[in-house]
Amino acid sequence: MYEDLTYSEKEVLYFLIQGYNYKYIICWLGINYKEYKKIKKSLLKKMNAKRRTQLLTIILQEGINIKNL
Repeated sequence: MYEDLTYSEKEVLYFLIQGYNYKYIICWLGINYKEYKKIKKSLLKKMNAKRRTQLLTIILQEGINIKNL
């Protein structure tokens, strides 16, 4: 699951898990909103989540260390 993520998806995942909103994420990563939505959609699909709160649950259940994202 996690191993299949691209570098961009891992970056977005890191910021989502930290609780940042999309405006902060797109500014920090230097991407536009459309690109953010594309990355987030792909990320959710690969992690089998429907929303960002489920991402945190999956991360905790899988024991993924978010510091190493």
